[in-house]
Amino acid sequence: MKSKYVLLLLYILCSCTQHPQQILSRAEQLIEQRPDSAYYLLDSLQSEAGNYSKPVRMHFYLLFAQAQNKTNHSLAGNDYKLKDVVNYYNLWGNAIERMKANYMLGCVYRDEGNAPMALKFYRDAVEIADTSSTSCDFKTLSRIYGQIATLFHKQRSPMLELEAQRKAVDYAWRAKDTLAAVIFYGNICLSYHMLNQMDSALYYSKKASSMFKDIGRRDLAARTLGLDIDIYLRQKNYERVKQTINEYERYSGFFDGHGDIQKGLESYYNEKGQYYEGIGLLDSAEYYYRKVLRFHPTKNAEEVAYKGLLSLYHQLKVVDSIAKYSDLYCQTNDSVSFSHSADEITRMQALYNYDESERRAVQQEKAANSYKITIFVILLIIAFCTYIAYRFVRKQKLKQKQEIIKANTAYSLLLTQYNKAQEDFQFAQQGLDVYKMSKEQEILRLQQELSLYQEEEQQKKWDAEQAMLHSTIVTHLHKIASRAVKASELEWKDLNCFVLNRMSDFLDKICDERINLTEKEIRICILARLHFIPTEMAALLDLSKQRITNIRTSANRKLFNEEGSRSFEANIHNI
Repeated sequence: MKSKYVLLLLYILCSCTQHPQQILSRAEQLIEQRPDSAYYLLDSLQSEAGNYSKPVRMHFYLLFAQAQNKTNHSLAGNDYKLKDVVNYYNLWGNAIERMKANYMLGCVYRDEGNAPMALKFYRDAVEIADTSSTSCDFKTLSRIYGQIATLFHKQRSPMLELEAQRKAVDYAWRAKDTLAAVIFYGNICLSYHMLNQMDSALYYSKKASSMFKDIGRRDLAARTLGLDIDIYLRQKNYERVKQTINEYERYSGFFDGHGDIQKGLESYYNEKGQYYEGIGLLDSAEYYYRKVLRFHPTKNAEEVAYKGLLSLYHQLKVVDSIAKYSDLYCQTNDSVSFSHSADEITRMQALYNYDESERRAVQQEKAANSYKITIFVILLIIAFCTYIAYRFVRKQKLKQKQEIIKANTAYSLLLTQYNKAQEDFQFAQQGLDVYKMSKEQEILRLQQELSLYQEEEQQKKWDAEQAMLHSTIVTHLHKIASRAVKASELEWKDLNCFVLNRMSDFLDKICDERINLTEKEIRICILARLHFIPTEMAALLDLSKQRITNIRTSANRKLFNEEGSRSFEANIHNI
């Protein structure tokens, strides 16, 4: 306690030199992990809050309400302030601020006992939350659903309570708030208990107890066993009742050194009285039933205590006591029934508000689904357009490939005819003059057609290189180029060996380290020297025609210090 006052003094000293908004920011940082410190800090500023600007004042009221709620201070009577806060943030705040403001106003009505209004503002708060956003405050959202579940429990509406508890669990997990998630998970057993589904209630209670133990909270694990005791008593499983009572009293932290439970939980003595009555220890049973009445419990606990004493004296056959406790039991039973009737009216009003909130929630969900459908249609259109574009590009590439195949096939055919004519011409030189003349004309014609594919300078040394151009590897490469097939590394290796044997000086020149040609540039030079045209080069290297042109330009610059690719062929053949 002393440390709290020291901390408060330090904050007050700091507040003398800090801007109010800075102090509020500090309190906001403390409010989750150290709510007591945040409460004392904010409480010290109450007298000055009226002097703050409206945005700062609204921020102060919201934070102070949060600190009061987390430190179990009643918010009753703060409705006029929190209404201003809600109106302000509904107009100027973001989704998180609006959600928190409506939540705090709901807590005000909760503490004032106005369940319908509390439920209304809780529902307003959860409607504001944007759960599709990564910035959503899932931690606060889970707490709101926890409060909603508590209201429905008090109104004896277990199905609505169960729905709210499940959402509280879900959002606590999404907030990575393990402790809260397990607490809400354990509360699910209350709904099933009210529905008289004892097996389900016992399952969730045991599961929650195990989860608490897994995270090192043996005290909370034991506290979940209070409901188990009631279930085992109903089943008359007194052995399990004893085991559960021992664990509950030893680890829950609710009991002092004398074995007395903390104030507000005295109804537990009824369950212990029922246990002793069940195993035949009637003196102990009477002691615990009367212990309930000594602490002035709720009407419900008092009713159960009178019922226990009535049952006990029936077994003892004490007529006067039977009459006395029969009368007391009837009176308290009537009182409880009247109270339940009044609660029924409250519950019906609350359910009306809940149904109205649900209707608005359904409308928002429909709007969200409409938005999702629109997004889906847009994505579908984008996907269709992308597919059409892909088909178009693929068709264009296929068309270009067909053109290359056509050009290379025509060139290869002409080259074959030309080589054959050259052979026939050489043979004819030894024969008839007429035959020789016809072959000369054919050679001239083929040379003219080949010139359409080759540069003009390429013709000059053509005849001297025919033997080299008739080689197996060169002929093979022309053949696969005509089919637009890429040459394999093995085929490039065979070509390199051929050039090394037949044109070693040429190879030494283009492979000079000072020139520093790339591998592709060297291959383009070799192909050009062997009279391959650019479209054949493109096919053999699996490159575009523009890329071939760029490589030829680069090689021309490095080898001959000339720009462009027009002189490349002539320069290569002059080496």
